[in-house]
Amino acid sequence: MMEEPLIGGELLIGLGAYLVILLGIGVCGNKARKEKSLSDFYLAGRSFGFAVLFLTLYASQYSGNTFMAFPGKTYRMGIGYIYSVAMMMSIILGYLLFAPRLVPLSRSRGYVTPTDAITDRFPHAGVRTVSALLLCWGLINYVLAQLIAMGKAVDGMLGPWFEARGLNGYLIAVVFLAFMMVVYETLGGMRAVAWTDALQGILLIVGLGLIAFLAVTQFGGIGQSMQTIQSHSPEKFIPPDAAGCRDMLSSIFLLFLGGPMYPHALQRLYASKDVRTLKRSLGTMVFLPLLSTLPVFLLGLVALAQFPGLTAGESDTVTTLLLARMVEVQPAIYLGVLVVFVAAIAAIMSTADSALLSLSSIFTQDLYRPTLKTEPTQHHLYRVGKGVSWVTMGILVWVASDPDFTLWRLLELKFEMLIQVLPAFAIGLYSKRLTSNWLLAGMCSGTLVSIGLYFLAGIGVTGSPKPWNIHAGMWGLLINVSICWLGIVLNSRKS
Repeated sequence: MMEEPLIGGELLIGLGAYLVILLGIGVCGNKARKEKSLSDFYLAGRSFGFAVLFLTLYASQYSGNTFMAFPGKTYRMGIGYIYSVAMMMSIILGYLLFAPRLVPLSRSRGYVTPTDAITDRFPHAGVRTVSALLLCWGLINYVLAQLIAMGKAVDGMLGPWFEARGLNGYLIAVVFLAFMMVVYETLGGMRAVAWTDALQGILLIVGLGLIAFLAVTQFGGIGQSMQTIQSHSPEKFIPPDAAGCRDMLSSIFLLFLGGPMYPHALQRLYASKDVRTLKRSLGTMVFLPLLSTLPVFLLGLVALAQFPGLTAGESDTVTTLLLARMVEVQPAIYLGVLVVFVAAIAAIMSTADSALLSLSSIFTQDLYRPTLKTEPTQHHLYRVGKGVSWVTMGILVWVASDPDFTLWRLLELKFEMLIQVLPAFAIGLYSKRLTSNWLLAGMCSGTLVSIGLYFLAGIGVTGSPKPWNIHAGMWGLLINVSICWLGIVLNSRKS
């Protein structure tokens, strides 16, 4: 008779209780809505105060990448990945390039989607379509990464329990949790998502602190882990060479410039009460990588000491492998592991639901609405947005059922496209001499350069899509900004 796995039913009960709470929040969000309009559904009436705005921004930024991708990257790269703390701090600084000017405009001009701000400044059909497609690409990529992270988290913790019953834990987790997200998102819109984000943000802060404490105390401390790593993987202590430093700086700038382009984060800026509330929230978030990214970096090092020899794909599951090992070593900490596990799922769901909501709003407003001959009612667009969420999630669940790439690779691909939209905000909000045609030329050229570098690497013309160890998207952005700057110079000479 097969022995019952040590980790099993209790974790499912805890996760089930958490999901019931999320559904309850969705119902409350549905009851709290004031009207069936896009502004109310997607921006919650622009009513977020400091606490809700801070927690929803925090929960959206620290996602499945925090619990799964970052420890996995630390496992593969070693101590050099300490730069991830600075990388996450840089995202908050990136918001300051345009957010203080964008928020007052969003309220006075009634923006609902990120593309609304772009087309208000650049009233051009091509600009609207290209920017909307780039933002949708980033969101689709983001939701897909979160679905994969959910599946890996559940399978890493409960895989033996499901296997003992002849079930595929990864697939069950992806399908069921995706279904739950779409249900409470379509019930309550931004209110439900933000309120669940507030709960998930609190769980995330507690969970990250607890997992770092448990990882360090249960396995002899960081010092012992370092000695173990030194004995079997000394290359993980080698400082990066010049090429590695360029790759590191490219990654920091990729997140510094791309992170603020998260469409769901931009919509949270719209939903803030005022600029003062926004600045307080961003000011507080600058320091949170020390409490969020640093613990998972340490977690990756402990995992490297405990589980040497994992493949790249397996390394994305080191968080759950460590949690399972903790329970085996010390069953008395089961409750703490339960809290961390629920916090990990909460972190993943908090970003996936936000990205899904933003995706439906951009598709509805910026891709679907312009194709109609007559102006649709708000109720019609509201219903279309809900339908888009269900269809998109169904397709992404199918794609996520058999992934063959790392979560970090998805994160890079997402930002390399999103940063091509940055000049519309960081330059367009400050320079009146940048015209629609020049912006469109810059976005299209930057995108084609980024895609082209991947294509050339794929067919073997170049060895990597990172010439000189700099991301393809950064080369694309250089071309993008250069074209925009050229347009500004030529237009200033005309005037």
